[in-house]
Amino acid sequence: MPFSAVPPFLREPIYPLLLVACATALGDSILRRLPGGAQATRWERGMMAAATGLGVISSGLLAVALAGQLKPNVVLGCAVALLAATLPAQIRCGRALWEVIRSPEARETVRRNLPWLVPAGIVLALAAVGAMAPPTDPDGLYYQLTAPRRWLATGRLDYLATLPQTNLPAGVNLLFALAMATWSDIAAKTTHFAMGMLALGVLFAIGRRWIDTRSGVLLAALWLLGTAPIFALRVPDLFTYAYVDLGVSLECAAALLGWLLWRRTGGRRWFVAGALCAGFAASFKFTAILTGAGLAALSVWNLWREGAAPRKALGAGAVFFMLAIGPVVPWLARTWAVTGNPFYLMGSGVFPTRDWPAEAGAVFSEFFRTWVWGMGVTAGWGESTRKMVRLGAMAVVVLATLVHTARVRDPEARGLGVFAGVLILGSVVGTGLYLRYVLFALPVVWLLVLRHVGPWLRDRPTLRHAAAVLLAVDALIASRPLCAHMADDLTWLAGRMSRDTYLARRIETKPLSDFLNQELPKDAPILLAAGRNSYYIDAPCLVTEAYYQFAVRMDTWEHYREDLGRWGVRYVIASPGRTEKSYPGPRWPHADNEAGFIQRTLAEGATLVRRFGDDAVYELKPGFAATGVVR
Repeated sequence: MPFSAVPPFLREPIYPLLLVACATALGDSILRRLPGGAQATRWERGMMAAATGLGVISSGLLAVALAGQLKPNVVLGCAVALLAATLPAQIRCGRALWEVIRSPEARETVRRNLPWLVPAGIVLALAAVGAMAPPTDPDGLYYQLTAPRRWLATGRLDYLATLPQTNLPAGVNLLFALAMATWSDIAAKTTHFAMGMLALGVLFAIGRRWIDTRSGVLLAALWLLGTAPIFALRVPDLFTYAYVDLGVSLECAAALLGWLLWRRTGGRRWFVAGALCAGFAASFKFTAILTGAGLAALSVWNLWREGAAPRKALGAGAVFFMLAIGPVVPWLARTWAVTGNPFYLMGSGVFPTRDWPAEAGAVFSEFFRTWVWGMGVTAGWGESTRKMVRLGAMAVVVLATLVHTARVRDPEARGLGVFAGVLILGSVVGTGLYLRYVLFALPVVWLLVLRHVGPWLRDRPTLRHAAAVLLAVDALIASRPLCAHMADDLTWLAGRMSRDTYLARRIETKPLSDFLNQELPKDAPILLAAGRNSYYIDAPCLVTEAYYQFAVRMDTWEHYREDLGRWGVRYVIASPGRTEKSYPGPRWPHADNEAGFIQRTLAEGATLVRRFGDDAVYELKPGFAATGVVR
């Protein structure tokens, strides 16, 4: 029977298990060559090995891509070679894991912490079902999977003009490329799920190392479920998406674990591993760039407080920081080569940036800090209200950090409080109240909370029961969205529903993408002006979402038509009735003209090909967009 005929519930779990096995074996082999790691537990060594190995695999794929060889057959060959080379280490790590699982300590840990483990286990089981279904999540289809699909087609990290996120560090997207080249796009989703599971394992290790075993279990459970009532901070949903946030959270948590192990044991192995994981976190998503700098500063402060010579303290901090920026530097070099600006999308006023003038950078910054977040019940808030709320949030973070610093006497806990405050404040300053971007910092907050309430939980059964009830309620809240499409997910997993049928039930634009792929030329660029995603479209696409791109200029009608010709656009996907811009945001001709220019295009320069509900396919008339060469 062909492997593709195996039911998905048997087929799809294999890939993440192989990936984690290879990553752990690779990371373990690397860490064993570093001195000073004997005092860590087997669980801690395994978690650090897995996080390190995933980062190294991502960096290796970056090297392959920079050499222009990110092609499916080359990636497959590299994967097979890695699988074979790490097989002995996989066997060794597998035996160690089995010994940990069957140990009396593990059984006792499970028995004593069932009130926290059961709600988390149920939610994770539901999330696993969604993770093994074909991709339908918004950002996954917008750029997280679209980028690796386009890159695998050319073998290079090509410039994707109207998907600016793809021109930033994208280490997780390369792990998705590995999954898509060797297995399937569903494997990209299960890769993200696996990184989330590893993040929970690392958090358990952190809580147990810093406080006790119960705190380790609670730390993992609280990060998974504690913010479930807040839509923008609902972690279980991410376990079903092809996003990058769980990978960032994994590497940040591993950086903290490595740092704590170094502080507790003095082992240089964990110093190096923690710094590298901080670097991998930033290479996975640039918003985590403060992790390495923050831990380096903590290293200097703690060593100086303990009486180390200033030169030694500063030297240790400098080494940690240099190791942490190591994994990011190749990405910055790639960004510089592709866009002319190593810090794209920032700094366009300093670096001449491809398709991103200083004006576009300033408006984008204002848009992201003020307008992107709070599109639910607060969507009607005006600009002044949003700015006040953001300033208020920054003030709350600063005040909470200062209060924590003043009240806590333990120097390490005080330092971690400042570290968490800096991470959260940096996110709010840089990206506004886009809460998903602070998920990687929340474990530190929960860790400090547990440090304060841990003695009460130990001595007061009533509080333990209340915490269990709270987690159970959070699990119910988190389960509702996970079960929204459970019937379709289970039917797909059982092999009783085709992929096409599943996608047709979940994606309203599937008939449109099928038509484009079957009837239109594969090399004819398409302008997406209907707020749609391009992952399931074979032809190259450009989007008109004004605040996110300036490659198709809409500041003037002449620039707009010029750019249609420059990019060779032949077809337009648009909604004939759409008269408003895609997103609310600051006034800016480039954004304010978007809807009007599209409607004018349909009226003056395009011929209707076919309609699909609210969307329609148009072909540009000859001469409307002058022929040109894409720069």
